[in-house]
Amino acid sequence: MARFLRASINRYCFLFEYIKAQTGLKYSLPETIVMATALRGLRFSYDSSLITREPVLWGDRWTSTQRTRPREGEPQAVEVQREGLGLGKFDWNTWRFASEVGDRLAVGNDLLRQDYKRQWRVLKDIRDVHVRMWQAQSWAGRYQVHENVVARRLWLEYLHSTAIELFQRDVWRAALKSTKWKTGSDVTGEAMIRHPESSPPAFCYDGLSDLFHDRQRDIDHTRPHLVTGNKLRSTNVIDLFDDLFSPGSADTSMKRRRGWSSLPFRIATRRSIELVEMTLGSTKATQWYAQLRRIVLLTHWILPWPSDTELLTTTKESRAANLKRRLTWASVIHVGPSAESTGFSEPSVPTRKVDDTDLRISTQDDLSQALSEVCRYRFGDRGWTDSADNISCRYHWSTRDLVRSTRDRISLDALQLGRAVEPFKKGWIFPVAEAGRPPQLRMVGRIRDRTLDELDRTFCRVTYRKPVRWFQDP
Repeated sequence: MARFLRASINRYCFLFEYIKAQTGLKYSLPETIVMATALRGLRFSYDSSLITREPVLWGDRWTSTQRTRPREGEPQAVEVQREGLGLGKFDWNTWRFASEVGDRLAVGNDLLRQDYKRQWRVLKDIRDVHVRMWQAQSWAGRYQVHENVVARRLWLEYLHSTAIELFQRDVWRAALKSTKWKTGSDVTGEAMIRHPESSPPAFCYDGLSDLFHDRQRDIDHTRPHLVTGNKLRSTNVIDLFDDLFSPGSADTSMKRRRGWSSLPFRIATRRSIELVEMTLGSTKATQWYAQLRRIVLLTHWILPWPSDTELLTTTKESRAANLKRRLTWASVIHVGPSAESTGFSEPSVPTRKVDDTDLRISTQDDLSQALSEVCRYRFGDRGWTDSADNISCRYHWSTRDLVRSTRDRISLDALQLGRAVEPFKKGWIFPVAEAGRPPQLRMVGRIRDRTLDELDRTFCRVTYRKPVRWFQDP
């Protein structure tokens, strides 16, 4: 009897201690559910008469027991041996409850519900990214990515694509919050319908040029508000990227992001760096982050402009001065070495005329032309015309190919914040944006809104079969 009690108690103690050892300073909701269930299970382990009540732990659906017979004896023993603890509701690959089971357990548990009900959506997003990273960690061992070249390439691409897909979702979710402003939304109603949270627009001027209100000038379906000030939080686009993505934990960095440091895309970036370092080494992890920087800057020509408390900061609002609150974005442009510069201190601001006086903006196609040349080299002259072809799936890029094809042709040092000053209006800085469409990443759209099972089946299929199957709908 003593051996039986010890084995039963240790089963739940081991589950609790194992999950606790994998957590950081903060626990995600899926981890909390597992640990709480393990602790609750201790009371069912005191003697054998309580074993029949153990299924109460896994009660995520409560149905009538009338006209049902309990399963006992050999059939139940076979099911327990096949499914293990939790009878199929627990995923032993990720050491988490199945997604829908975890939701029902959390909602039905008063203790968890009272703690989390106000932030359930935020915690659900954090839960999802932690589970996805746990799944990616299991793939690293299952498919031996340190030895299997094909699996390694797909695994690294999946980590890049996951961070970018979550980034797009988090940014657009922050933009849609403006629809709840009491003084009026910055995003149009049509934009909210056309691009819900799960389907963000292309982050470029062409993709965002008619999705906003300019309430101060009473203009509908207009461009986003682009940062032009001379006192900037980030002095160049590389600093802006690091401000958004860098997992640095220094005190100054944490203060700069105290309002958005734990967004899903930042968790995915940090965990991806940790996974790559743990699996392939620190040099590869540094390289992975540098590649992420190049990929993001070449595929997102409009980026959010953050503040200490918000991922997407806003301008001031004043009824007396007729100032209306607007979301603030940053434009990424390609600047050649011959660009004329003013006497401004860093960063330098080129001199040029305003192309569109109504919208107070100038556009150029330097980056679009540079990438079109890369695309012609990659896909061939035959069939490729201009950046509009980026929408076609056959011209979508893998992250590896995009990095390798642009590495020697487009320098990140040539990318700058899109600003210019008129030659005859000293000090008046206006925004400059790149026209056209940026390259599309083939995996980002394919992993969006996929379940863990769909991702697992797809990764298994493409690792052992033709890689092209990854880009087809399951």
